[in-house]
Amino acid sequence: MTPNSSENRVVAAPGSRLSAGTRALAEDRGPAMRVMLVLHGLVTGGAEMMVLHLARELDAAGHAVEVVSLHAGGTSVHEMMERAGLAVVPLGKRRGPDLGVVRRLRAEMGRFRPTVVHTHLPVLQYVLPAARLHGRPLTMVHTVHNLARRETGVALLRRVNRYAFGHGVVPVAVSNEVATSVSQEYGLEAAAVPVVSNGVDLSAFQGPGDRAPGPCSRAHGPLRLLCVARLAEAKNHVLLLEVTARLLASGRDLTLTLVGDGPLRSELEDRARRLGIGSAVRFTGQQQDTASFYREADLFMLLSTYEGQPMSIIEAMASGLPVVATAVGGVAELVDDGRTGTLVAPEAGEVARAVTSICDDPGLYASMSAAAHRAAASYSARAMMEGYVELYR
Repeated sequence: MTPNSSENRVVAAPGSRLSAGTRALAEDRGPAMRVMLVLHGLVTGGAEMMVLHLARELDAAGHAVEVVSLHAGGTSVHEMMERAGLAVVPLGKRRGPDLGVVRRLRAEMGRFRPTVVHTHLPVLQYVLPAARLHGRPLTMVHTVHNLARRETGVALLRRVNRYAFGHGVVPVAVSNEVATSVSQEYGLEAAAVPVVSNGVDLSAFQGPGDRAPGPCSRAHGPLRLLCVARLAEAKNHVLLLEVTARLLASGRDLTLTLVGDGPLRSELEDRARRLGIGSAVRFTGQQQDTASFYREADLFMLLSTYEGQPMSIIEAMASGLPVVATAVGGVAELVDDGRTGTLVAPEAGEVARAVTSICDDPGLYASMSAAAHRAAASYSARAMMEGYVELYR
């Protein structure tokens, strides 16, 4: 099945009732759809937050939306989705292969009657057989959130993806770099891998005009560095701690706030103590309200070893924060080097120099802050939703 085939044209489910607002939307933008968003779990991460933003926008646009998680719920992301009024169905997957998930997913498809199934992360090995058993025509879209080899580290899952992309499932990349990796990994033409950038709720983040005086102001106090990321190896917090230690040793007064949780938390806390910077580093754990942390920061740092298209960088730019980041994955497509921030090699000295050059130059800091805020306007959750709706149809 292809997105443009007649059997995949999306229509409202038979017998469904549309509100006056939804009927008007259908007249303006085509018929309302029934969209099932399927992901692996509801831990806090970029893909999960992207699904939250997408689901909210689809719901606001009048489409019927359901979020299905293979694993159990009860997480902060689950709570955020339910507070937004979204239907969330955790399937309670057991550890390891669980064929019961196929049966439960097929039953949920029969109950919800989706016209679109949009998958995220490694779930196609369960969704494909469930969709076949469901037996009704579906538009199927799969978002690749990371470089193709990084998203599915297991060869079997790459074979599942290869089969899916050759049998009607449309792969969508979050950045051009990710799209290139998908084309190369699965032998697809570039045109077969559309790109839809991630988006956030821009209204939740304050721009530079709403901020306190920047780090170049004498009355400002310590330089406030911020990183919002899962405490996992790929995010390279070890390097960020080394940069912090180097800056403090040079006489720079600063604090580093690490928002997020993950398997490396205790190791990173111990590393900060051994570097002698424990009092300057704050580990906040997982937070639902990240906007307040961006509001209190001066500079955003993300020194990952690989990325797809980080939601946190979009949020930082929307908040008017210059960004210092490694040029990996889709990061270079977000950060305009020298204008909205600085792209660096993963070397402590180079990163420290980038921080110093931005924060010691009032004019550069102000221009980067304003440019970052302007650039973020292109990455709204609404624009992301509209990009996917075009593919769904």
